[in-house]
Amino acid sequence: LWTELTLDYVNIKQNAESCRKLVERCKKLSSLKISNKTCQWDKLNIMTVVTRAKESLRCLEINNALKEWSPAAMAKLGSLQNLRSLTFSFSSVIALAVNSYKGAKVLEELANLDQLEVLKLRITRYYDCSMSNSNSLPVMKRVFQQLKKLKEVDIFTTDYDDSLVVALAENNTSLKMLRLRNYPSLSDETVDILANSCPALEGFTISSINFESAINKLSSAFPNMKCLEIDSRISS
Repeated sequence: LWTELTLDYVNIKQNAESCRKLVERCKKLSSLKISNKTCQWDKLNIMTVVTRAKESLRCLEINNALKEWSPAAMAKLGSLQNLRSLTFSFSSVIALAVNSYKGAKVLEELANLDQLEVLKLRITRYYDCSMSNSNSLPVMKRVFQQLKKLKEVDIFTTDYDDSLVVALAENNTSLKMLRLRNYPSLSDETVDILANSCPALEGFTISSINFESAINKLSSAFPNMKCLEIDSRISS
């Protein structure tokens, strides 16, 4: 009868089969959280556990320490087509030899989650001579062009420009909450597109170089705004 379940990294690492059987027994499981209380960073295949609730799962939250995703794991994530809410982190570095995928391209699996209403995503990247680095920006633009039901988006990425926000806004007109972390600012033109496309926006977070100009523009553009956060400390 359980509808919510939290499994820790250690639980899965020590006995993955027991975790798989537990999730499989929970026929009504709608919310699953993968925690990481001991802050371990080892690679771990958690999707063999998660996919046992493929049909019933509506909300999936994965600790941000678990961020190195293989193409196979991302494909399984993309198969959870009944998801309404997803929270996870992703490292945009994948070995060149892995199924010919390069860097952030595997993020394109997110486009299959066409029922998604809440997306909280942190994208990071690092450099390694044995790895391939790929910009996540064009991939996420294609994802936002496919997802049409997003109401809340919270995204941190090192690869961005205004075109990402435009793609999100024009294809998700029911957007109510938008948190752009590590975005320095938006142009007036992009704010206008966001206002015209998403008139129901109630909450907005961004960092800004020109604080006074940004707050005046944003506060006047959205009549339903309840929460506006402009914080230069977000920007790296």
